[in-house]
Amino acid sequence: MKSQKIKKGLAAALCIITVCALSACSLPHFPFGRREEEPAATQEYTPKPQQTAAQLPEYYHYDVGSFYENCDVMLNQYGLGNTDQAFQYYKDLSDDLLELDELQSVVYVKYSENVNDEYYSGEYKYMDEVVTSAADRFFTACHTMITGAYADKFRSFIKDKVYIEYYEEYEPMTEEQLELNKKENELVRQYYTQADGMMDTSCTIGGKTYTLDDALGDKGNKLYALNPDLYMEVYETCLAAYNSLVGETYLDLVDVRTKIAKSYGYDNYADYADKEIYERDYTTADLEVMKKNAKLFGRDLQAYSYGFSDYLDFSYTNIDDLVSRTGSILSSISPLAAETFEYIYGNKLYSIGNEDNRMDGGYTIYLSKSLMPYMYIKTSGTAQDALTFAHEFGHFTEFHTVPLPYPTIDSGDLDLEETHSQGLQLLFSERADDLFGKNADYIKAYNVARVSGAVIDGCIFDDWQREVYENPDMTLEEVNACFKEIELEYGTAEYPGLEYLWCDVPHNFENPMYYISYAISAFGALQIWSMSQKDYSGAVSAWESLITQGACQNDYEDVMKNAGLKTFDDSDATYQILEDTTYFLIQVYYKMR
Repeated sequence: MKSQKIKKGLAAALCIITVCALSACSLPHFPFGRREEEPAATQEYTPKPQQTAAQLPEYYHYDVGSFYENCDVMLNQYGLGNTDQAFQYYKDLSDDLLELDELQSVVYVKYSENVNDEYYSGEYKYMDEVVTSAADRFFTACHTMITGAYADKFRSFIKDKVYIEYYEEYEPMTEEQLELNKKENELVRQYYTQADGMMDTSCTIGGKTYTLDDALGDKGNKLYALNPDLYMEVYETCLAAYNSLVGETYLDLVDVRTKIAKSYGYDNYADYADKEIYERDYTTADLEVMKKNAKLFGRDLQAYSYGFSDYLDFSYTNIDDLVSRTGSILSSISPLAAETFEYIYGNKLYSIGNEDNRMDGGYTIYLSKSLMPYMYIKTSGTAQDALTFAHEFGHFTEFHTVPLPYPTIDSGDLDLEETHSQGLQLLFSERADDLFGKNADYIKAYNVARVSGAVIDGCIFDDWQREVYENPDMTLEEVNACFKEIELEYGTAEYPGLEYLWCDVPHNFENPMYYISYAISAFGALQIWSMSQKDYSGAVSAWESLITQGACQNDYEDVMKNAGLKTFDDSDATYQILEDTTYFLIQVYYKMR
């Protein structure tokens, strides 16, 4: 069964991408109480970075009608025995599919740069629907030809066994499945519209109207100082109202995705996603090894991660200053990184800025026709910007070093790809003392805390999503209660509003069942960090090995072993890494006080 791999392939320029995309390519931002993932709202932003997007290809509206017609002509020529003509259409349509894939990526960047732009918002919606249907039409035609009268000729023409196998196994999407896919995309867009207004969510207390911005915005500290009890009531009441709004969207998504899973013969969406979207070759029992140790260290990792974000002060004059200074350090880490930085900086393959209408977060996207990556970041004016650039640069280096060999059908192993980015992020902070000055030690600890937090968060969200998708008839109250219960199992301290915080994590809406990849990859990245404390060059070599092996058509276990790293289902290794990380954070925590 290969039909839904469209979402992992074509849209995986968007799966990898939004993955990294919508949560600063990494970890969830909890608005209160557990781990601060973004700088505090009270920090001032002095510099005014300029957006740079010089080398992004132009976007144009793609009329998919001719693509459909050419698919029909290709099949007609094949049926008549005119294989030379049919195979020429195949070649041209393959190129058109790359063009479609790239246009989808380009319009996503344009939409990200200004989420209020009506044209790009509409085109983003259009491309969501077009790419799925066009890819299905093309792959269905290829399946017909590779199982038809001239199958041997078609195989000889293609030659590549990966494509041959894919076409042989492909199952066309039914009208119902196409409609469910369309509905899923509409609900995801609905969530983002709702999320854009999160801070305006209001409640009435004592006859006065408050918004979530009154608690989490610039006025939050003042309200808390004047009346802590009122602050907490505003925060929890407004957050509950927001949860009610987006929670209904989430329940609709669970319903649609359950129907998608059942249409492919799966009992639930969690099982479907494991096998058909992410193609995981490990079991939930394998994951329990890591989850057991995460629960042992979860409380301490969270308790000793507080306060480091108070030391993120970092100034730069403009985007070029940020990129060049950060890139200078990255270039010093490895010749591989140096060559990549020369490429990205010389060609200005990034869009970075802090405009109000710019979508939060950061991601690296792959432009399939141009065979090049492209980086997007919204800045905050703190050290987080340099860390985010380093993180995204890890993805960029992978795409630049080992271009996707099968961009329309295989986006790679997500468990490895996030190790590339998180691993480099940690190697970078170890070299950034001159950049961060007196706060360097605390920024290193903040960085380690974020990555170790990804292990905990990845396990929490995986447990929670599996429970929800295995029980799709849950009410919103039950969904909330389930989330809180699992948070507490991993050592999260109980506080008001804890049960609602899942709704501030976009991955739960757009990329379900993805989050465990953050935990697995963070474990690999922490091994690289731990190695760097004793043998920095050895740690760099391990990271380079991961990059040069690529993340497509390679086995996770083999790649990790070739790099001299342990896999996540090694109980002794996961315990040791989490213990070392906890001890490090405790040391810096008490130094800070």
